[in-house]
Amino acid sequence: MSLFKTESWQRCEAELRRRYSSQGRHYHTLQHIRNCLSKLDSVSHCHNREALKLAIWFHDAIYDPLRTDNEEASAELADEWLASIDASSQLREDVAGLIIATDHKTAPANDDEKLIVDIDLSILGSSEIDYVRYAGNIRKEYAAFSDKDYTEGRKKVLRHFLDKPALYSIPLFSERFEAPARRNLERELKSLAQSEEPP
Repeated sequence: MSLFKTESWQRCEAELRRRYSSQGRHYHTLQHIRNCLSKLDSVSHCHNREALKLAIWFHDAIYDPLRTDNEEASAELADEWLASIDASSQLREDVAGLIIATDHKTAPANDDEKLIVDIDLSILGSSEIDYVRYAGNIRKEYAAFSDKDYTEGRKKVLRHFLDKPALYSIPLFSERFEAPARRNLERELKSLAQSEEPP
């Protein structure tokens, strides 16, 4: 039986929904999770769909812009729940690896990690209107940072992605999102540079 049909999951999902609806979240919300799950549903083949679905639900469960270990902490939270229901060590390992992959610091190690990374980054290739809304919501989540500090940090993030030979690994995503994502990233980078220019 699927884990998603158990009472334990129902309680877990209620807690995750509470986390994603907490104050201060503007992009990393339930809508982000719904969008990611929808993208997963659009993919006909993957190695472990249950692990991917779990990883999507948990990957931003802990999200604090002042922390640098959100993915690791979210993976630990997922592992605690999986351990509590006596999930297999393989499932626990798979889910943790998938969540850690969404920190976008290292190359994905397998096809499912490539898929979840592509799903998580699909917002970058959205329409210009949706991207501007996304970028604005990210800024709101980093409200504790000054404009100067935020701009410097955000430019590093944008350059990190633009310096990649390819943003997406799965053909379904690269064909649809690669070109618009690069346009969006370049546009935001240019906008941030202009905001630093003296009046």
